Amino acid sequence: MQQTQDRIELYRIGLNSDCPVDQISAGGQTFVKKSEKVSGYGGDTKRTDVVGAIVRVPPGQLDKIMESARHKVIRSTTGKRARHKVYDTRCRNYLRQAGDVPAMQFMYWEKVEGQENPFEKVAKPTLSDLAQAQESSKRKKAGSSKL
Repeated sequence: MQQTQDRIELYRIGLNSDCPVDQISAGGQTFVKKSEKVSGYGGDTKRTDVVGAIVRVPPGQLDKIMESARHKVIRSTTGKRARHKVYDTRCRNYLRQAGDVPAMQFMYWEKVEGQENPFEKVAKPTLSDLAQAQESSKRKKAGSSKL
């Protein structure tokens, strides 16, 4: 049991500020635009806004998050009141529409280890960026193995 706890790592996960929704759940984690760091007690309680959220992630969960995030889209509706909703493309009642936007382009994660201040507010690369980097590295490896 102790070995499992040792391998769990801290990650900052979240949504970019330009995301039309406030939170997206993927792979058992909830990505938020901001959360609060609460300190103090009673009347001395202080709340500090934190970009994203810092969570404990077991080793295999990152792959599950990435796979789940690939199937999330954000759909915006217009009319009297604009609305935005997250859909999972694997649901049987999901029908693709022209305005559906991949949610991965708004989501990010980053390992917290080694940061001086894990609560600093900095823009992070999105999961879409990470997926593109993985695809290009796979293509490079496939190209070099043919030589």
